[in-house]
Amino acid sequence: MEEHYIFPRFIQEQIYVNLVCTLQEQHAAATKLTTLILQVANQGDPYMQGRQYMAHLLSLYKQMYEPHEAREDTVLFPAFQKLVTPREFEKLGEKFEEIEETMFGKDGFQTILRQVEQLEKALGIYELSQYTPHFTGKHLHP
Repeated sequence: MEEHYIFPRFIQEQIYVNLVCTLQEQHAAATKLTTLILQVANQGDPYMQGRQYMAHLLSLYKQMYEPHEAREDTVLFPAFQKLVTPREFEKLGEKFEEIEETMFGKDGFQTILRQVEQLEKALGIYELSQYTPHFTGKHLHP
């Protein structure tokens, strides 16, 4: 949706054009990475080589996604709200909800969130607190 509704507005206004171009390149790279990840997952390779390749692909995705998302959230999206009127922003939100419902069905977003939660629990990565470093005095403990 960003590529169809948000990025063109920045290009039209000639604002953050380099950032938008980079984000578009990253969207294309994410699509390619996702295709490779799905191919590896569907092969079901139980051997170390397949697992290492999968880990490498996931690492590349994560390495790109974290700064990508951060830049969208801290630079692009706040700037977008200044480019459009409050009514345009509201209408766009409604359009996004319509698209979401068409793609995923009624309450589709909530359904997907529940599926992701189940996957995270199965993989042992659901509990956010497990990622908090723990200190006693001046020492860090795993």
